[in-house]
Amino acid sequence: MANNRLPNPEPRHACWRGWRLLVGLLTGTIALTNGAVATEAPASSPPPPAVDSAVSHVPDGPKNSSSLASIRAWQVQVSATPMGWPWSSPPRHSVKLRDAGPAQTLYCVGGGARSGEYRLFGHHRGRVRVLSGIIEQAHHPVYRLRHQVAGWHDFQTYLPNWGSGGHEVTAITYRWQGNVYRPIQFQSGRWCDFPYFHQTSPECLASQPNFPAAITPDS
Repeated sequence: MANNRLPNPEPRHACWRGWRLLVGLLTGTIALTNGAVATEAPASSPPPPAVDSAVSHVPDGPKNSSSLASIRAWQVQVSATPMGWPWSSPPRHSVKLRDAGPAQTLYCVGGGARSGEYRLFGHHRGRVRVLSGIIEQAHHPVYRLRHQVAGWHDFQTYLPNWGSGGHEVTAITYRWQGNVYRPIQFQSGRWCDFPYFHQTSPECLASQPNFPAAITPDS
């Protein structure tokens, strides 16, 4: 009896699929994920993170953030852009972190949408030196604390927390460590949890500080 059934095409198709898989793996158009074959081309690289429009125009930071001349030239360049100086904190401002001697100066060297980035300059061992790494500061002033090391007071800066609707803040405490200031503590909470705002915000006057005695504020 004649066999009228068509030949099974599966072996030929299987060989063809195997050849496509081999070519795809070699060319990168097919990827193996958890043992499965993905027939789509690999996803393209993710887009770069969005940059806040307020700071997207800012030129790259100073060529040398340890040089006052380089920092000042960069600040002039930033201020001359069409949108002007983008941060709520100023390009530079004075702070008094030692009871004796001249004040120190914070110079902005960059920043993001939430705050500026500063470096501290001041007299130390007979000449003006860089006295810190990066110090983050928003529009609130530097707050000097009572605790000190070798005559240098601790201080805090305050950054509004993303996603809190303006109700929360991060306090960064900096401490003198030999020849520079470094951050030693990051604390997040509501504005009235921090001593600085007990003196500056009417809404916080009735609140009580919750910091340990080692970093209580100046009276």
